[in-house]
Amino acid sequence: MDIEKIENDEKYDGYYGIITNTKLSPKEILEQYHTLWKVEETFRTLKNYLETRPVFHWTPKRIKGHIVMSFISYIIQRTLELELEKNNIEYSHEK
Repeated sequence: MDIEKIENDEKYDGYYGIITNTKLSPKEILEQYHTLWKVEETFRTLKNYLETRPVFHWTPKRIKGHIVMSFISYIIQRTLELELEKNNIEYSHEK
C-alpha cells in the first residue's frame, strides 16, 4: 500500500469535480448535477415499467426498433409527468 498516496487522496474527500462543455453557470451546472437522480429513475423506469430488458432480438434493425420504441414511450411518460407537475396534479406513472 502506498500510504503517501492515500493520505494525498484524503485531501479531496468530500469534494467532486464536474467537467462540462456547456455554457451554463457553475450554479446551474450544480443544479443540473443534483437532478441526476431523475436520470437514474428514468433508467429504472425503462427497465422495469417499459420492460426494455431483456431484449430477445437478433437483428440490429429489431434491436434499434425496440430501443427507439422504449425511448418514445419514456418521452411520452415524462412529458405527461411534467405537465401534471406543472398543473399541480399529483399523479405518478405507477398510478
